[in-house]
Amino acid sequence: MKSRTRRTSLFLTCALGAGLVALNAAPASAAPQAAPEPGVYNLLNEERGLQCLAGRSNNTVTIFNCIDSYTDQYWRLEPLPLAGYFRFRNVHTGKCLAMSGWGNGDRASGYECIDSYNDQWWKPEPTLASNAYQLRNHKTGKCLVAREKNGRATQYDCVLNYKDQWWNFFHRGSSSRA
Repeated sequence: MKSRTRRTSLFLTCALGAGLVALNAAPASAAPQAAPEPGVYNLLNEERGLQCLAGRSNNTVTIFNCIDSYTDQYWRLEPLPLAGYFRFRNVHTGKCLAMSGWGNGDRASGYECIDSYNDQWWKPEPTLASNAYQLRNHKTGKCLVAREKNGRATQYDCVLNYKDQWWNFFHRGSSSRA
């Protein structure tokens, strides 16, 4: 009888322990967010009312209201040999999104696309929001930021919960306006 009580007690202890482990286990999550596919996109900033990244003819990169007919707001996402990194080529200017400085607040610019210039290499990293990414620059390790509406795009230390670093990719096609 004693042996049977011990077995029952052991069984109940194991069952209770397994139940507690199941309750404390992390919830199942969806598959990791994949990087966007190559193609043409509007890059919309989460914090700035979903304004678009725009590459101007004078090499400035700004945040502006999204307007379908403004091809300076269209960016071609081109994969690079380094896994996970892309180059963003502006459809209107043909120039690439680049970071020339190293510091927080340094401005992004459009520059002639040169494969070996790693200031033009960007890695989209998933954020806390679905379908939003931080864009980390390979050269500086900092993220692209939209500090103010209708302002210049800059860089800053990557902080996951800073929504001014969250970018949504709105697919415009593979080459529709290039």
